[in-house]
Amino acid sequence: MLTISYDCLSPSDFSFVSSLDFVSIPKTKTEAMVDLGRHPVMVEEMAALHSSGTWKLVPLPLSNKIVRCHWIYTVKIGPDGHVDQLKA
Repeated sequence: MLTISYDCLSPSDFSFVSSLDFVSIPKTKTEAMVDLGRHPVMVEEMAALHSSGTWKLVPLPLSNKIVRCHWIYTVKIGPDGHVDQLKA
């Protein structure tokens, strides 16, 4: 078991680290879709990928395999310890 000491942190750093305990990061798309704050972020990301022409759908040649993708979720925390931005 790993024990971490926060004794050496300044009060503001301690407050920041403590606030991270209240931030949850979804592990699956299903978890993210339940969070009302995540859905608009995902829609915005998909719109940006679509408008930039990141991909195009083409028939898959028999000799090739599908390139899969997955969502990665994170949270940007501001210096005051509050959630600054949800990322997908």
